[in-house]
Amino acid sequence: MPLGVACSIPLFYELVLLMRWDSGFFGIHPRNIEFLHGIITAPLVHGDASHLLNNLMAFLVLSALLFLVYNDLAKKVFILSWLFTGIFMFLFARGEYVHIGASGVVYAFIFFLITSGIIHRNRKTLVVTLIVTLFYGSAVWGLFPLQRGVSWDGHLSGAVVGFLLALLFYKKLHKSIPHDPKPDWYYDDEMGEDEYKKFEE
Repeated sequence: MPLGVACSIPLFYELVLLMRWDSGFFGIHPRNIEFLHGIITAPLVHGDASHLLNNLMAFLVLSALLFLVYNDLAKKVFILSWLFTGIFMFLFARGEYVHIGASGVVYAFIFFLITSGIIHRNRKTLVVTLIVTLFYGSAVWGLFPLQRGVSWDGHLSGAVVGFLLALLFYKKLHKSIPHDPKPDWYYDDEMGEDEYKKFEE
């Protein structure tokens, strides 16, 4: 699924160029009902090749990690990240701009993976959290209006969605993710009440 969607993003980018469509038509126009479709189509549209490449690489890596570790719920998280990031942007983003690109969805993946890894503390999830933090930790600066022309409110929408999805699926993920086995000494019955009696005698 993630590979198919990832392939559709550059194809759509090339189609927009080939057909000379207005890319803004497919973007998110906050609170403008006429452009409600932008909730679905905005992640497919990018301003230039550099914008496309940066988002596409992160999208591929993070969605692969999502399906590798959280395969039972990955599809739901993927779809809900895409959908609710767009909804949040439509409702709360700055209305004077048209918002395009998959960076909001990328931020949803980042914050879901980091939050879930910290919550569940399984070896595999913690390794993924470490990897994501190492390579994408600097993305936190994208949550603030520091760079002109960057949809920081789209990034923030994705971050909030990813965090909330990690909390929403906490119980299901807790059941589906195997817990690390405890060491043998944890179950050693000999170090129990009888051991303390030895010292008393």
